[in-house]
Amino acid sequence: MASKHRGTCSALLRTNAGGFLIDAGDGVGRQLRAVEMQSTYDTICVTHMHGDHLWGLPAVVRGAVVHLRGTSDAPKLTVAGPPGLYAYLVTAFRLSGIRDLFDNADIHVYEFVQAGGPPGGRVARNPLTYGDPNEGVGAIEGIRRTYLEPDEDGFWTVPATQSEVRTNHSAVRMRAGRIKHTFDSFGFVAVENTRRRIDVERARALGLRPGPKFRLLTAGESIEAEDGRVITADEVTNVVPGRRLAYLGDTFDPMGAAGLVAGADVLVHEATFLGDTPDKAATAKLHSTTRMAGRFARDLGVGSLFLNHFREASFSGGARPTIQQMRREGKGKNWRQNPMPIVPAEDFMVVKVLEDRNVEVHGSEYLADILRREKEPFIEVDQGRQIRGRNL
Repeated sequence: MASKHRGTCSALLRTNAGGFLIDAGDGVGRQLRAVEMQSTYDTICVTHMHGDHLWGLPAVVRGAVVHLRGTSDAPKLTVAGPPGLYAYLVTAFRLSGIRDLFDNADIHVYEFVQAGGPPGGRVARNPLTYGDPNEGVGAIEGIRRTYLEPDEDGFWTVPATQSEVRTNHSAVRMRAGRIKHTFDSFGFVAVENTRRRIDVERARALGLRPGPKFRLLTAGESIEAEDGRVITADEVTNVVPGRRLAYLGDTFDPMGAAGLVAGADVLVHEATFLGDTPDKAATAKLHSTTRMAGRFARDLGVGSLFLNHFREASFSGGARPTIQQMRREGKGKNWRQNPMPIVPAEDFMVVKVLEDRNVEVHGSEYLADILRREKEPFIEVDQGRQIRGRNL
């Protein structure tokens, strides 16, 4: 829940291909406006149907549509997550009298279901979640629902909002895997396509100069040089693996998404409880401890671990000692054998996912000061409070 010092959990992922907002608890719309980011996403992903991840969704959807109308008469927005999202949105907008806003809009809600669709028994027991709001007075023109089944590998792929073809160096797919918290809970992983980078020295040796043909080469196409030679992309480019960022919602067991998370550059994992709570006690409450988060990240070989979803009670002794404790517990006993930057998230923190599994962290109020006093391998801080994590 939101507290005096922190907002509800939410993350905005900005890429060359568009923006993804993950979770929208109460107050998230205000937080986005505070940093002027309310118009930078066209896809909203919801991890599960608990209020602190959901109650701000109608306001966030409305705000996105308003801003998208500034660039299009037919705004498009994708919302993806558990069954019940569509009914929740339609009911909220019906009861609050907001209908005309969605004229000519295309708000496409994708609800993750198992192969073959939602089980009949669950549909019968949960008419509010699975019922068709289009029946009777329930429909709102401009908002539609599609049940989305998993791909062959058992994970879901969120369809792209925009229809235009993007070059392969900027395409990002959002995928989802089921994790354990409530029945329908999901973790999301943004997967960047493998891309190509020009090897300048090799290009010069072949007489190529920077220009429009470089774009064709980075897209994997062959080009014709000025002397008539055909030069393939393989001759002058290097293949760069795509980056991956994993964001898990509330969970006590995220192994269902391990196939997506393994080797990710960045993992955002909940840490509801500190180490003074036994792991079994946290699991009984359907949440994780800092130890559990660190162990999962190390076992899957992620580049950097960011912790979120903290209880207000954890900070009763002050922010600085709590952050130090979180990082200490997340590292575990054998941390130096498998070092990994561990960063407790703060509101408005900006993380830039670089290549080679490096990250830059901006906007830290506490961690930057801690790291100046407590030097640590694989994580640095400069005089401008910029933190750089390195995972080799």
